[in-house]
Amino acid sequence: MTLIELPEGTPDRFQPPVSPAAEPFWEATRERRLVLQWCPACERAIHFPREACPTCLGADLELRPAAGTGTVYAVTTIPKAGNAGMRGARALPGGPGRPARGRAAAHQRARR
Repeated sequence: MTLIELPEGTPDRFQPPVSPAAEPFWEATRERRLVLQWCPACERAIHFPREACPTCLGADLELRPAAGTGTVYAVTTIPKAGNAGMRGARALPGGPGRPARGRAAAHQRARR
């Protein structure tokens, strides 16, 4: 996997607020891994991470690695970074309705 280095002098990127339920997800992203919170009771993926499943309200949730496949449903191209910390970020391959591959998959299928 190729990592893109930020241009010299670029400020640190904006960090989202992290809840206790979301901390393991964000920790995995810092390790360049994509994981999804999963509810074993109803066999559904959950994103964004929460304290309980929004479908069955189950609280016994786990993290599973994303398969790395999915479909991109929407794409936005911003020619100039509105946030200086986003300068140098790369776009996802593919486009709306086209399959995404590898770690760049933007939408993980909710059901297997």
